[in-house]
Amino acid sequence: MQILEQVRLGKPISILPHNAEMTTQQAADLLNVSRPFVSKLLKKGELAYEMRGTHRRIRLEMVKRYKQERAVKRRKAISAIADLAEEYGLPD
Repeated sequence: MQILEQVRLGKPISILPHNAEMTTQQAADLLNVSRPFVSKLLKKGELAYEMRGTHRRIRLEMVKRYKQERAVKRRKAISAIADLAEEYGLPD
């Protein structure tokens, strides 16, 4: 039903297997960050990847998990800032 609704609205859809792999650029596009930023995440071990020859491949589910975790952290940070603003009587 969700797919049909998106099609009805004229929005593009993609159907990918759960174990789909992506390049660092594709991951960056999905996360809305730069490719070098994704490369740093890989080097720091914050995002798991596998090597395919000389190329790094990241599983789609890992990128989606990272994106969700980042959203949770962002919401917590915004909530903490809002609490501090309220505590100090700052305007909205």
